[in-house]
Amino acid sequence: MKICPAHIDLPSPVEECIKYVWSIFCYHFEATPSFSHEINSIKINCRQDADIQISQNFVNTICQKKYKQSDVFIDQPIMYCENGKPDYLGSSFYLLNYLQEFNATKEEMDDYGRFSYHSSYQARFDCAHDDLVSSYFEKISQNITAFESKSLPKPSRVFLSHDIDTITASLLHEGKAAVVKKDIALVLKVILKHVLNGPSYRNMDRIMDIHDQYDAKSTFFWLVKKGKYQSPYTEKPIPHSDYRIDNKVIQQIQRRIVDRGFENGLHKSASRTSFNNEINDLAEKVLGNRNHYLFVRMPDHFAAIEKSKILLDFSMGFGRMYGHRNSYARPFIPYSMKNNTNYSFLEVPLQLMDTTFKFYQKRSAKQTEKLILDFMEKHRFNSVISILWHNDMFSPVKNPQWLKLYKSILDYLRQNQLRSITQKELLTERASMLTSFHNSFS
Repeated sequence: MKICPAHIDLPSPVEECIKYVWSIFCYHFEATPSFSHEINSIKINCRQDADIQISQNFVNTICQKKYKQSDVFIDQPIMYCENGKPDYLGSSFYLLNYLQEFNATKEEMDDYGRFSYHSSYQARFDCAHDDLVSSYFEKISQNITAFESKSLPKPSRVFLSHDIDTITASLLHEGKAAVVKKDIALVLKVILKHVLNGPSYRNMDRIMDIHDQYDAKSTFFWLVKKGKYQSPYTEKPIPHSDYRIDNKVIQQIQRRIVDRGFENGLHKSASRTSFNNEINDLAEKVLGNRNHYLFVRMPDHFAAIEKSKILLDFSMGFGRMYGHRNSYARPFIPYSMKNNTNYSFLEVPLQLMDTTFKFYQKRSAKQTEKLILDFMEKHRFNSVISILWHNDMFSPVKNPQWLKLYKSILDYLRQNQLRSITQKELLTERASMLTSFHNSFS
């Protein structure tokens, strides 16, 4: 593995930020970062003779803690140095760490109290589907004679998951769908199946059967809070699960999930209960989390994760838009602006969610299929694509076209040799990335 020594000469805390993003850059290209004062080191500073020039804009942004994207970016999502050169490294740090969401005002929130896509630079520049950070990293590698990128394109990997929000509502949902179709036989079938077999949304075995047909694995994220809870971010009560997490049947399902090589995770509630308290309510050990309704407030969310047993987080995606919330198509370890060092957990971005298309954008399954497959084709190499498909979307009665669409996605993965990955594999990457940070800063 190539060693890439850099000499960074910047004021604190900017120097720590650049050391961090330089380490991410090196890890991106499977190189080993190091820091040295040797003459052959890559010079990173604000001067015009630097190998990588950092903009005064970035320095001011970090030192003054003014992160509003409309103040940072002018006519495109990149900072510029005073001589007109693009600051690819500083811009990458800003994008990676969701800094546009820090200190967000009430006007920048949506009706659920979440940072709004419409307040983002992604909406402003129409770039939510672009992996800007990887393209900036590529620009940096091309402009440094001491650094030669020899990495070949690798097929992307996919993280498949299901948030289990509802189980017992299946009789009402499917019964209503059958009535709307004016299919009396189907109504009777729905009722009989519910009486004999229980709620049809308790379909985790069926979901695993489907994945086995395509040689894929997935993760099930479970809510431990039942009923409605007051979110700390909005005045409206938020519906949580309609099932009890301590139900013996639910616990048996979670055990079968593990036995079959699939995985469980926490679907953190909108309540003020801590991560660890909710983890303790699960019968199976979990190390991964996705927040319910994607309720995230930065930087509080990352600080809470760091204090918990969670090692993998899958919460960072826009509810109303598919694509990249931090303009990077790979998992990474975020940076703590408060402590001026990296966190210890791995953030795995969420790019594709069924409800984004069906409920927020009001698209049909047919319209959605083209958008998803086009997105996946665009990111066929060197990416990790995270897909969320709720268990109720596997209903052949209520959501037959969305079930068909999901199978089309799995078929695309198989045909293009894009394999699914598990939390276990991601934990290995987390360990490798932490080692890279440790070696570069020691």
